[in-house]
Amino acid sequence: MEKSLYMLIYIFAALILFWFGHSLFYGKLPPFFPKIFSFKEWRRINKKLKEKEENEEKIEKGDPGSSRVCPICSSKLIKSEQIKTVAFPSLAGSKYRTMHVRGCPICLSNSAPRKCPICGIDMNLDDFLICRMFERSTSKNHIHVLGCNQCRKT
Repeated sequence: MEKSLYMLIYIFAALILFWFGHSLFYGKLPPFFPKIFSFKEWRRINKKLKEKEENEEKIEKGDPGSSRVCPICSSKLIKSEQIKTVAFPSLAGSKYRTMHVRGCPICLSNSAPRKCPICGIDMNLDDFLICRMFERSTSKNHIHVLGCNQCRKT
């Protein structure tokens, strides 16, 4: 009789703990997640972060002429990643603008080796590429890499 009473108490305690855990993580307002996000939104954001981490882990080399490839580390970029650039104003009557390319989030975080596509030397995080940007009204702008700040002194 006494063993069955203890067994009943253990089962009751297990049910209470299961209910508490379920309501804690799957309830309407779980305390571990921000109240502005629902659990579905939190899972969607977490999934995006995992996909981004997976993309960073497997750095794929792409065709250097493609528009979705970093010119410094040659890694393929996903749609949300952008190359960090600085474009300077063009001179009057000029068809192009001078531009400095710093790199993509992958090579700026030291996840991939940074090399100049012209001279082939290793680049530091402070180095940049010097480019010409030809602005087109009918299609995307065209970038022509001239070299890095070490091989092309301005």
